[in-house]
Amino acid sequence: MTDDSIVEDYMKRCRNVCLMLFLVLGSVLLVGCNKLDDVKETTISVGKKGAVTEVIMESAEGESYGVEELQSFVDADIKAFNQNAKTQNVELTSCEIKDGMTRIEIAYTSYTDYADYHKTRCFVGTVKEAENAGYDFNAEFQDNNGESAAASTILANDDAWHVVILEEPVQVLVEGTLLYTSTNAEITGKGKAKIAAEDGNGQSITISSPVYLIYK
Repeated sequence: MTDDSIVEDYMKRCRNVCLMLFLVLGSVLLVGCNKLDDVKETTISVGKKGAVTEVIMESAEGESYGVEELQSFVDADIKAFNQNAKTQNVELTSCEIKDGMTRIEIAYTSYTDYADYHKTRCFVGTVKEAENAGYDFNAEFQDNNGESAAASTILANDDAWHVVILEEPVQVLVEGTLLYTSTNAEITGKGKAKIAAEDGNGQSITISSPVYLIYK
């Protein structure tokens, strides 16, 4: 084999490796982007830098409004919020009525925008940042097997571990592996947790005690 043939063969193998890497990375990105597409209940997805995407799922059965009327209402509400906050940090990304369900997707630049828009509690950051913000982690915790866990274990990793704190009965997706939750929530997947409404019928809007979701 000549030197030119060796170089050509090497370059071809390099291109193949790069192509495979591109395809793998692309598929990972697509999975991350589409993880909200198939949710069946109201869900928030929390990004690594604190951005929040919310999907609101409600039954449309018996309702008289159409999708255009619904979208107009939500658009107007978001526009009023942004004008009052003097930002453009809340955006309606989709609105549809399909198979008897209303699906509204809203993007928030940060968790503080989500909290302000819904007038609720929401925090995303490291455990240490949460402590500095005044959260005392005075709660009962459990691991992904439902076994009791000490708050001291969580606080000992305050620089390395992250936390989502909120008070709404929603499903939560995080970019990472959930380790512990307060006992008013449960881990239902690697990066998925469920916060149940306290009244048992899904009508409760907030939870009486903060929900802590610990992940890395």
